[in-house]
Amino acid sequence: MDNALSALEDKERKQAIQNCLNLLPGEENFLLTLFYFEDQNLEEIGKIMNINANNVKVKLFRSRQKLAAILKKQLEPETIDYYERRR
Repeated sequence: MDNALSALEDKERKQAIQNCLNLLPGEENFLLTLFYFEDQNLEEIGKIMNINANNVKVKLFRSRQKLAAILKKQLEPETIDYYERRR
């Protein structure tokens, strides 16, 4: 039972992250998807996007910051609701 609940939580967490990724502009969404979900390295991403590895690194940093802001905005109310319901 615990494994099933854990798997469900993981699935929900991944879906929440994917939903937030979809709120990013196309290039940033694509970049983060290549890096985190497709396990591409900086050089490989650079070749795909026709930019150098240093630019990939900078764009990844900025994209992560934007994603973090979206995640915080989207998930904070859900987290608060979750803990309020548990009381």
